[in-house]
Amino acid sequence: MTTGLRIPQRSRSRGGFLAHPPTAYQEHLAARVRDLGLDATVWTRFDHGIPGLLHHPRLRAVVVPSRIEPLGRIPLEAFAAGAAPVVATTAGGLTDTVRDGVTGYTCPPADPAALAGALRKALGAPADAVARLRDAGVALAKARDYTSCITGVLRSFAPWAAAAAAGTP
Repeated sequence: MTTGLRIPQRSRSRGGFLAHPPTAYQEHLAARVRDLGLDATVWTRFDHGIPGLLHHPRLRAVVVPSRIEPLGRIPLEAFAAGAAPVVATTAGGLTDTVRDGVTGYTCPPADPAALAGALRKALGAPADAVARLRDAGVALAKARDYTSCITGVLRSFAPWAAAAAAGTP
């Protein structure tokens, strides 16, 4: 087993690729992973290659440990790609997408012990349970209407923007 933390150093931009050196926190994560002898890849920035990884056969889990998450888009992308299991906190919009034992496993935000427990459940889940979670996640993603979702958010938080988007004065 290869041990270490792989932190992607590049992210795609309109003009090509821009290098992003690791932050102090990412370096801290690398040291912790090395000290614990783990094999992990951590993506901390958006990269256009991430959706392709959601189909990778060695993917063991998609983890969303957010403390604040207004919409919960990452699990929906994972569900749409057929990735499972998804482990997420119950922050904000994540509660609408990741339902404990139904579409994934959940834990409270900012609770490392609970996150570890949810990860243990996800990584130890039998194949039939993972398939059930995957099917439920795919069904949830297919049932989502992004236009209605975004319009609802705009109506709630910026009614002037919703009216402008609808072409009303």
